[in-house]
Amino acid sequence: MNGNELKRFIAGSRFSDPDYGEDVTAGVQDSLRRVYPANLVDAADGKRIGEIVRVSVSYTTKRGNRKNPTKYAFFSELPESDEGMFQVVRDFFNRVYAQLAKEKPYRAVHGVEILSAERYATVRS
Repeated sequence: MNGNELKRFIAGSRFSDPDYGEDVTAGVQDSLRRVYPANLVDAADGKRIGEIVRVSVSYTTKRGNRKNPTKYAFFSELPESDEGMFQVVRDFFNRVYAQLAKEKPYRAVHGVEILSAERYATVRS
């Protein structure tokens, strides 16, 4: 799904807090409604989306500008441990930025770092 399709998914879904299980649908929908679609990333590979992770990324653009966007990645499932989750997120974003560099070399970035990754919400069935 692209960013706009993810926005439609968000509008029609219910969410819970990943730590406490409380309903946080209104807050998640309100927060993610304001996020630029390019910062919503589908990592579920066509599978049912189960978790949303807020990821702070840092990289340098081709023109030498340092960028620090916050991305929201939609995963089907993640390891329970924070270390395992962080590794899956890091590997996913490394693949994404490598693929973007191949497809659009004029927009390539380098020095990609994942500064933090935290479980943001769980999708309720």
